[in-house]
Amino acid sequence: MTRILLFGSTGMLGREVLRIAEETKFEGTIVTVSHAECDIRDEAQVEKTVAESGAQVVVNCAAYTQVDKAESETETAMEINGKATGNIARAAKRHNMFLIHISTDYVFDGEKEGAYKPEDETNPINEYGRSKLAGEKAIEATTGLRYAIVRTQWLYSHIRKNFFLTMLRLFREWENISVVGDQRGTPTLAAHLAEAIIKIAERRDEVETGIYHYSDSGSCTWYEFASEIAKNDGTKCMIREITTEEYPTPARRPKNSILDKSKTTRITGIALKEWQEGVRECYEKWRDERR
Repeated sequence: MTRILLFGSTGMLGREVLRIAEETKFEGTIVTVSHAECDIRDEAQVEKTVAESGAQVVVNCAAYTQVDKAESETETAMEINGKATGNIARAAKRHNMFLIHISTDYVFDGEKEGAYKPEDETNPINEYGRSKLAGEKAIEATTGLRYAIVRTQWLYSHIRKNFFLTMLRLFREWENISVVGDQRGTPTLAAHLAEAIIKIAERRDEVETGIYHYSDSGSCTWYEFASEIAKNDGTKCMIREITTEEYPTPARRPKNSILDKSKTTRITGIALKEWQEGVRECYEKWRDERR
């Protein structure tokens, strides 16, 4: 049976990993670790936690995810996403564990016209992306470690703070809202990524070490994402499409960050779901839990 050590178990993705494992009757055990139990920036704490877990797989869902704040909290972002990831990687190697680490589309600059492949050149344009790329490099520098770096994008869920829930709140607070329509990517339901993580953990002996891309299928802009949420919600709120220049943020975002998932589906056998299906699934879950 597979035993997983899960860092970041109280975050949005970590909680979805636990929920999906329970709902799909995962034939294994998940040992959860929160920040209160282990500060991943402390290498000694990480070593002790990994050594005592008895796990075969380490899943790292812990991360600094405040994209705009990272522009001013650069050191903190780098410590958590870069240095701490190295701590986990080295501990996993010492104890002969397979590491699944979650990274981001923001390691790319968004200038490519087509979908980004795992081997494409990275060039982050914000501090968050640079910190996540540092984490990837720390893993790759850990000689002898078996790992899967899984880059994802536009992650959302019916829990915690994210774009999906923000839109539902704004639909109820305003008659009109504006959403950026010139950045393109793929909304990814956290539950779908959680399913992929568990499958990779179960098939770790068949998964070659390297970088993988995972998101739902298809692509859209943030405006189209918001419009799909609105369609499911039946809101009367009007959504206006605007440009990036009309909505300036501290951190620059890539204009195109669509990910090529062909390697992931070929090696893992994971079937992708359309992003619109994810929105419907998420809305139904959100609605049912409010009843």
